[in-house]
Amino acid sequence: TLDNWGETLIACPVNGTLYQPIVQWNPTAGAGTANVIPEAPTLNDGIFVAMPQRQIIAWGSTFTGIQDPLLIRWCDVNNYNSWIGTVTNQAGSYRIPKGSRIVGCIQGPQQGLVWTDLACWAMQYVGPPFVYSFNEIGTGCGLIARKAAASIAGNVYWMGPSQFYKLSGEGVT
Repeated sequence: TLDNWGETLIACPVNGTLYQPIVQWNPTAGAGTANVIPEAPTLNDGIFVAMPQRQIIAWGSTFTGIQDPLLIRWCDVNNYNSWIGTVTNQAGSYRIPKGSRIVGCIQGPQQGLVWTDLACWAMQYVGPPFVYSFNEIGTGCGLIARKAAASIAGNVYWMGPSQFYKLSGEGVT
């Protein structure tokens, strides 16, 4: 997965079945290759950058080196070198309580969207002390594959295991 942090490229590559750490590459820094963000979680299924507060959101993440397929972690606002939540920053984590794994996530028009194999969740920025609230907005409408969702003109569309879905002002249809 790829996203931008200003002019810096943020990536979470997949090497076969091995998930890699989060890396960054800044074209103006003169580096020929991307560098690992050493403070970021070492195993992740993917990332996106939450806007407008600019935080890297990592899913299928870890605290211990053992990957948790339902764990979401995020860095501090405007600081991808701070991943441990304290009373003075907005880094943190949340474990989705239903499903067997997070299949994919994107930044939607108004909030982050998280799909498990079973449902769709909204990840809404609420600020300190909780930083994000998580609400299940659709059940039985999980994502079929990592790249099977898109945000277009204020609506989000995705392919579930048996049909297509749309998230708009009316909810999930």
